[in-house]
Amino acid sequence: MKVYLSGPISGKTYEGATSWRDDARRFLEGYGIEVLDPMRGKASLQGQSKIEDRPDVGDVLVQDAAIFHRDHWDVQRADIILVNLSEAGKRVSIGTVMEIAFAWVYRKIIILILPPGTVHEHAFVRYPASMRTEVLDDGLQLVLRTCGVVHMSDLSSSQ
Repeated sequence: MKVYLSGPISGKTYEGATSWRDDARRFLEGYGIEVLDPMRGKASLQGQSKIEDRPDVGDVLVQDAAIFHRDHWDVQRADIILVNLSEAGKRVSIGTVMEIAFAWVYRKIIILILPPGTVHEHAFVRYPASMRTEVLDDGLQLVLRTCGVVHMSDLSSSQ
């Protein structure tokens, strides 16, 4: 199984865009699940105080066409899209919304992490979601359950 980690990048610090993804990747890879991370290969963004949509700055992997085409390709080849909007702030993440649309068109499972009352509380974000929760840990558990990973706690409670 492959899981694509979707969520805001523009307007975030490098750590703000990568820390939850690094945690999710380590967790999921521990269960043998392959992770597709849109921040891979983008260490050139580390020096910026805030990642902005500036097509004239940085390495080729952070330019418009590369971002769009690689993210589209990743969504297309993933089985599950984990969309984390729990720390989106006040700015709509256009890229994340596009990834949700890509995933919907390709009939991917979309696990949406969206606390109520946020800027992304919109039909075009909610409706395509296969499942919705409010926190990352619950979203990761939904990925495992969707992949058929059995937890020790599940085994002990069913006996």
